[in-house]
Amino acid sequence: MRPLSGVQVLVIAFAAAGACAASEPGRPLRPVPLAWPGEFAFEQYQCVANDSRGNVWLFRGDGWLVYPVDEQGLPGKPVALQASEPVSEVREAALDASGSQWVLLAGKPRLFRDFKEVPLEKPSSLPFAVGFLAENPLVGLWPIVLGQGQGTERGGPLPWLAAWDGRQWQVLAVHGKRHRCTGDPGADSFELPQVAFVARPKGVLVAMRYEHRFQEVDERGRVRWSVAVGEGPPKPSEENRKQAQAALQQQLEKQGVDTKGARFLLASSLPMVVRGVSVRADGVVFLVVAEQGGSKLYLERWDPVAGKLSRVGLELEYQGKLTLACGRKGLFLAGHRGNLGRWFVPWEMLEQASWEAVAAAVQSGGRLGE
Repeated sequence: MRPLSGVQVLVIAFAAAGACAASEPGRPLRPVPLAWPGEFAFEQYQCVANDSRGNVWLFRGDGWLVYPVDEQGLPGKPVALQASEPVSEVREAALDASGSQWVLLAGKPRLFRDFKEVPLEKPSSLPFAVGFLAENPLVGLWPIVLGQGQGTERGGPLPWLAAWDGRQWQVLAVHGKRHRCTGDPGADSFELPQVAFVARPKGVLVAMRYEHRFQEVDERGRVRWSVAVGEGPPKPSEENRKQAQAALQQQLEKQGVDTKGARFLLASSLPMVVRGVSVRADGVVFLVVAEQGGSKLYLERWDPVAGKLSRVGLELEYQGKLTLACGRKGLFLAGHRGNLGRWFVPWEMLEQASWEAVAAAVQSGGRLGE
């Protein structure tokens, strides 16, 4: 028998201890920190992702490397994505349900099939998220009017979600009705439903970042069902609005846009609710959500067969976006950058946890984003 490494011993020991503690009523889950080698403490983007069979990968943004992650939570030999253009900073990455395609948001969407880059047209608006609708790349787009040449006439609807059909971007949904801003009659303000995507074999799961709501969408962009918690989005915050405004302005400037001449106003003043989301091979959805201004985290589980949403507290000292991956042995979590950490929760620990029912409104059909 091959001897266990120090990392494996650490993972197994923490998993066993955590599973016992999680069985106590009301005790929050404590994810197991994954003690990877020091080379993984990089400052660039990272994400974990799984395919529909439960295989898990880690994408590393500083070298555009993809690592298989084994059932003990250890990284394997990396494979480099073969780019046909110069590489740049990655803001987001996503894997399709088959595990054969990656799409990166690196200045523009970059598509890789079997680790080799394939042509992908740049969308007319600036993306904030990437994913897959079945096997087709999918983008979430900022509602920005930058003047001429943006593919949208002044006063017309601006695309929110669009899927690549192999020839062009097909708009699936547009942003909500625009309205005038106070103090500047030349600027426009929009509803800004930022989202996270999880690829499905015949569609996509769309989770609203700033509302407690998620939808399953088929390959033609039609909503199968929606789950919503609460009566609406949380209370706005001026601090969040300023942070979101600064983030968007920085993204525009990185792409060479003169923000002084751009006609836009980012009016996102809501705290982030959905920090991360993944779907297991059996269709069960797992989400990390924040309440009380982000100071308290929960792991939620949606069972589409039973039609039940439940939650358990999550003891994790972390702020910001996470990525989740459902493996064969448990749930993986990763911070937004390599130096922010990676964690693991065995399925046995989740089965023994003290889940509490969450009241949710479930609707069949409907429209994207509603």
